[in-house]
Amino acid sequence: LFYRDITGKDDTIGDGKEYDAFVSYLKDSISTNVEERKFALEILPRTLEDHFGYKLCIFERDVSPGGAAVDDVHTFIDKSRRLIIILSQNYISDRVMYELETGLHKALVERKIKIIVIEYR
Repeated sequence: LFYRDITGKDDTIGDGKEYDAFVSYLKDSISTNVEERKFALEILPRTLEDHFGYKLCIFERDVSPGGAAVDDVHTFIDKSRRLIIILSQNYISDRVMYELETGLHKALVERKIKIIVIEYR
């Protein structure tokens, strides 16, 4: 955003991406992840979207009901410039493994997305 303000040039226009970042975090109903969930669904969007103007893709908020979750995850990651992984002790679970594998494949093999890791304690 600073670069865009200084140069008046927005390199994201025309790249075909709808979101600045897809947010991947632990989604299981484990009582210990309430704070992590609040961080992913409230604090991070309030900071990055409201204060800095980024557009995040948060699966639970942005997905239309009725679709296949695997297809939706793949589509949303394709539409994002970055993958934000909120990495916690319990992050690796069945529900986020596909997000992680898809994002890593896009980053390491296809080189189409960049990854940002936030360590959550």
